[in-house]
Amino acid sequence: MANDHQHSPVKYRVAILDSVTLAVACLLTYMLVTDVLSHVYQLSRADGLIGGLWAVIATVFVFRDSYQHSVAAAVSRIAATAVSFVLCLAYLAFLPFHVWALAVSHRAQRAAGGPDRPAR
Repeated sequence: MANDHQHSPVKYRVAILDSVTLAVACLLTYMLVTDVLSHVYQLSRADGLIGGLWAVIATVFVFRDSYQHSVAAAVSRIAATAVSFVLCLAYLAFLPFHVWALAVSHRAQRAAGGPDRPAR
């Protein structure tokens, strides 16, 4: 039982490798957005830096430790987007837009497992 609480060196190596992989992915994403894309689009330096920040946040959000987890997360997000589209289309087909309907729609999307729920 005492060995259950100890971590093996293999787990540490895997955790370190995952951390380094995420760091490299974030660095490449940041460099791509701030350096490369800023030359393609005419952006101010502040806009480029904010774009880099959001790109890194998106990279951290979608990074998964395996291909199966990545596919599962993508399928989950696509399904949530489809549910959201169907709910909004059904509402807007019959009723005009109102601010209160946006709150109801958001709550219905969360209840249906929409974008606010983390993909696992």
